[in-house]
Amino acid sequence: MDGVTERLARVATHRTCQLTHRGRKSGRPFEVTIWFLVDTDTVYVTTMNMRRQWTQNVQVNRDVALRIGPETFAGEARLVTEPSEMAEVVRLLKAKYWLARPYLWLKAQPAPEPAAASCHKWLSHPDRGTAATRESVSP
Repeated sequence: MDGVTERLARVATHRTCQLTHRGRKSGRPFEVTIWFLVDTDTVYVTTMNMRRQWTQNVQVNRDVALRIGPETFAGEARLVTEPSEMAEVVRLLKAKYWLARPYLWLKAQPAPEPAAASCHKWLSHPDRGTAATRESVSP
């Protein structure tokens, strides 16, 4: 296990993380508390509403930071669109957040409209010595 994977393993059971992002117009930093999912060296950050400010901001200003418990990770966001990856996110979401199950059951999976569901993928960047957010997954 590399350093990022070990750090993520230590905080994977936390319920929420703090995502720091920059305003797409102002450039000012903002912080939002959201659910997250860890899969080895990857973190997924989800929302069911792509109209939220933070989802719009990270699509324009890709530099972000995640704080999970005592750990902080800096990185860059990018859009992920792979359906098989979204299926894995749904599996992880069902396992960690039982409150999401009724919505996922009703929809069978997050709705395909970008305004309805999103997941932000976060990966390690060993060359930076930090971890990085890989960005908005729209199913």
